[in-house]
Amino acid sequence: MAVTKIHPIKTTLKKAIDYICNGDKTDNEIYVTTHLYSRENAYKEFELTKKQFNSRTKTLAHHLIQSFVPEEVSFEEAHQVGIELCEKILEGKYEYVLATHIDKYHIHNHIIFNSIDVEEGKIYHSYYGSYMNIRNQSDKLCREHNLSVIDLETQREINEIKRRKFVNWYDWNEDKKGKSYKSRLQFDMDRVIQKAINWEHFLKIVE
Repeated sequence: MAVTKIHPIKTTLKKAIDYICNGDKTDNEIYVTTHLYSRENAYKEFELTKKQFNSRTKTLAHHLIQSFVPEEVSFEEAHQVGIELCEKILEGKYEYVLATHIDKYHIHNHIIFNSIDVEEGKIYHSYYGSYMNIRNQSDKLCREHNLSVIDLETQREINEIKRRKFVNWYDWNEDKKGKSYKSRLQFDMDRVIQKAINWEHFLKIVE
């Protein structure tokens, strides 16, 4: 099974890229792959692409992590799965750097990709739908590589998230942590609906 999570990078892009490419974690960068630019000029190329399209997005990049079950996958296969995941979700349109960390008990991939594409300067929108695409593609690749896939308990959680309608990453992430006012409001509304006998009664309870 590979577990995935993603978050935006809004500051210190160079520091983030340097961290994931750390030679101690990637066997002197043997397990580092880049797309559309050289490793040395990574963060500069991200910036140049944004300048080229006069992009005003405050998100510098997105950081995706794909973690594998301990002792289930080799360094080489984990890196290959990471490359294939990038091909599936980014379709060759986004600059990215992929680094496979092999210094821990569990092997995991770090993928940092630009927040806009190189063809039209379109912004990558990170929300529950795009995350589900990442999740599904990762699971599909795990099956193709004969790796275990996500367990039923986690799948139920994903289905619940999928059922809800979030417009952006922040709301989705806050809901996961149980801090979203929208999720608390939804809970209260569902409870009121069960108690109300008609529309007027519903409004009275809500008030």
